[in-house]
Amino acid sequence: MTTPTLPALATTDLPLTSAMVGTSIAFPRFLKVLNDSIAAGAVANVTHTELKQHFGRALESLWEKHVSAPYFYGQRDRGDTPDKLYDFYYGDVTALHRVEATLRKLNACGVEHPAVDAMRQVLTEFVPVSQRLTVLKECIVKRPVKSQEEREAERRFVPTPAMPSAILEVWKALTQVTERNRRQVVEYITSEYAKRLDFFMSASPTLRVKLLRNYENRIAVEAGTAARSSPQDEYALKPDFEAALVALAEKDAAELREAFIAKVVSKIASIVEAKGNLASVNEVSDTIQVGRLSGALAIAFTDGSRFLVDNNMVYSSSVRNREFVRFPLTFHDVILADGSRMNQPSEERMHSIFCAAAQLAQEARPQDAEGEEEENGPAPGG
Repeated sequence: MTTPTLPALATTDLPLTSAMVGTSIAFPRFLKVLNDSIAAGAVANVTHTELKQHFGRALESLWEKHVSAPYFYGQRDRGDTPDKLYDFYYGDVTALHRVEATLRKLNACGVEHPAVDAMRQVLTEFVPVSQRLTVLKECIVKRPVKSQEEREAERRFVPTPAMPSAILEVWKALTQVTERNRRQVVEYITSEYAKRLDFFMSASPTLRVKLLRNYENRIAVEAGTAARSSPQDEYALKPDFEAALVALAEKDAAELREAFIAKVVSKIASIVEAKGNLASVNEVSDTIQVGRLSGALAIAFTDGSRFLVDNNMVYSSSVRNREFVRFPLTFHDVILADGSRMNQPSEERMHSIFCAAAQLAQEARPQDAEGEEEENGPAPGG
């Protein structure tokens, strides 16, 4: 299809955004991708999604800095901001596809106030971005088919799935490791929910609306406050709000534990299965860290090979300040059956070297037995 001729955007065309991002390399990179896609009249679906996410976050951040913070946070009780403007504030104004429509409504609202000027400035800056993303929506194309060499270069290592017996053995050991510090995880999550609930109860009505947009805040408030008959009713703590927060934390800890065990089993069980001669799985002492499920395992095999694996649960935050959990797992002190140490023990090397050494030894055994039979004669009864 024929796309409208739109000039390339420069950083000077988006002064507020440029000033906010500072020396960030992401903004100029995405701006170049946007300009290149418009010039080409085509964009991959995944690239279009990334563009919407990046510029959507930029719009939200600008709105937060220039509109929400100076004119709305805690302002309603003072009466400084006209009530008519709260319809814009609480509406879906920071959605890129609604920028032009919101700007038209804002210009027609008939209110003169510094907040209106700030809203107009932010929305006007993002009109050209919104227009280009709308045009690109009609220009989405499939990605070109990659060659076999390109697919091989991008292929990640995927271990062979383990048998149920190996999975069960490792699962039992990990269950013991995680049970020992489960209570600490519950206490940590409970304290986090308590902080969120305490902050919410002390906040102004305007700030409470903002806080409830966050999922963790919302479930903490729902668990710790009594049901309200109408939105106008004041929030009140339940008599047993502490027990309610503990119950919520218990549920979260159980889900985290299941996810943690599943991730570690997926990494270790395939190695145990490939080796086939597991001797023991023991926990290394003094590996607990408060606020996370963690533990180190010493895994040994009957041929003398062994290794340590350290697994943790780490709380992280995304670029949008949303919490998520990672389970980094690393291998240490890897000793092969001949007593030599394996360097740089990544998951792929554990399969390609550690497990392969055992498989080569197993393949050699039938040949050795056959040679002994030829030398010593057939076995009795053979």
